[in-house]
Formats: sequence, structure tokens, C-alpha cells
Amino acid sequence: MQKEVIQATLADEFGVDVTFRETTTICIERPVGTGAAVEMIGEGSNPFLGTVGLRIEPAPINTGGEFRLEVELGSVPLAFLKAVEDTVRETLLQGIYGWQVVDCTVTMTHSGYWARQSHAHGSFDKSMSSTAGASVT
Repeated sequence: MQKEVIQATLADEFGVDVTFRETTTICIERPVGTGAAVEMIGEGSNPFLGTVGLRIEPAPINTGGEFRLEVELGSVPLAFLKAVEDTVRETLLQGIYGWQVVDCTVTMTHSGYWARQSHAHGSFDKSMSSTAGASVT
């Protein structure tokens, strides 16, 4: 009904002829349970020089999303924490089924990094160093 009113108003008052597409339902995704994952420095297939652990949990409906820390401030540089939070927020924009993930809490449970790496008796090699974006890509 609203589309018809808007269409008539645009035509009558502004001389603009418009058509509308079929109405579509906007969907969202909400977690129904808790999930967690940790990538530890130097373990398994983790190619990065950083540790990141995250847990996602359902939150009350209409609360959006929240990012929390369960790690000690100073365990990694603030740039790393910011990079992880930014990546979490960006990732929640498109969930498993392509819709925004809402009403959840994501908690950083583990953190760590190796600030500088180099070959034995070699000079500093930037390519072997952690950066804020490296451990969350």
C-alpha cells in the first residue's frame, strides 16, 4: 500500500513516473548457541605471528552486537586489539547465509604476538614481523 501512495504522490506532485520492484524480506542472522576458536602462535597451521581466540554467544534480541575483551590490556598492542575488533565487526556484516549477524556478543579470549622475528644472527626482517592486520586476515 505504501508503494502505491508514494507512486501516486510522485506522479501527481512532481510528474515523476516510477515503478517498484517486488517487496523482499530483509533477513538477519542470530547465533543460537555459543562457539569458540583459537589460533595459537606456532601451533598447527597458524601461519601468523599472532594468537587470537574468539567466542561468539547469543545476546538478547534487539541488542545488536558487542565486542568484549577477556584478555589483559597490554597483552598485545592496542593496534592489534583494534584490528581484531574492526575485523569482527566487518565479519558480522555478512554471516554464513549472507545476512548481517545481530544480537550477539563476541569476546576476545586469547591474544598474543611475536613483535619481531629475524633469522639467527641476521638483521631485522620486516616480512617476519607481526602487524596489526596479519593475525586477523
